[in-house]
Amino acid sequence: MQKMRLGGRLPGRNVVPGLMTYFSELGYGSRPDLVDNNQRFAETGNPLAPPTVYHRRLADEHRQALQESGFDKVYPDLKKFCLDQQQIHGTANRRMIEAVRGRPFECSEREPRPFNCIPTRLASAGSRRAANSR
Repeated sequence: MQKMRLGGRLPGRNVVPGLMTYFSELGYGSRPDLVDNNQRFAETGNPLAPPTVYHRRLADEHRQALQESGFDKVYPDLKKFCLDQQQIHGTANRRMIEAVRGRPFECSEREPRPFNCIPTRLASAGSRRAANSR
């Protein structure tokens, strides 16, 4: 921090009262555009490199799963499937981030530490009671 000439305190690995908490895993993940990735791997990638092999196999397995499930009638094109999945997950991620950033938090009265806080609008009454009973 000092080398970068940045001020402020960093909490390290634990949550520290009064400092912002970083959520590293909030949201949904989705498949990359496997068709586009595999085209780029074919043009400029090493055909023996693990990422190339993995992405090619992942695309083949997705096509097979779509066909075996009959879902290929809805998504005959793997690219469209991947892009629609990204769109759906992107919208859901945006909504979760907005909810987390824009809602007041309820905390346990017995242990008012940040990790006992849950977004009010995201939690049901039952989960709030469960969180407060810890």
